[in-house]
Amino acid sequence: MSDTEKNDMLICPYNKAHVVSNLRMPKHLRNCRNSYKRNDIKVCQFNSTHHIAESEYASHLEHCPSKVQTMLLVETSKRKFKNDEETIKNEREKRSKIDNASGNFQSDDEWDNNPQNFQDKSGIDKFNSNIHIVHFQHMTKSKREAATKAHYEKVLNKNCDSELS
Repeated sequence: MSDTEKNDMLICPYNKAHVVSNLRMPKHLRNCRNSYKRNDIKVCQFNSTHHIAESEYASHLEHCPSKVQTMLLVETSKRKFKNDEETIKNEREKRSKIDNASGNFQSDDEWDNNPQNFQDKSGIDKFNSNIHIVHFQHMTKSKREAATKAHYEKVLNKNCDSELS
């Protein structure tokens, strides 16, 4: 919008004494429409700032300056939506082909029937025994520092003992 369009002054269709800037017109029209209950004024379907008398409404719809922009926008949106639908359809076809191909796959592995495939988890239990949870929420700063220091000393001593054995 150029500076001249920003500064354009427009006349309110509800009260001819109201002269409003182009930028303030949408808000003014909302307020004025509520104040002046006129049934003979309709709002243009292409531009909400066009409030036209009902007798001139059909003529305005044919020659509305915003009609071309709105129709181009609608057509562009329709084309984009159609392209999106085609893309989604192609993706679904690809996925169904992959699903069909993977459905024909035969595997000799039967993990449930082979107990030798399961790992020994005793090493994990040893590792987890070193974990000590300390709740710091209700401790003072000095108690938190002491608990942290004690925890690190305990962990270091366990690691040193395990390295020596």
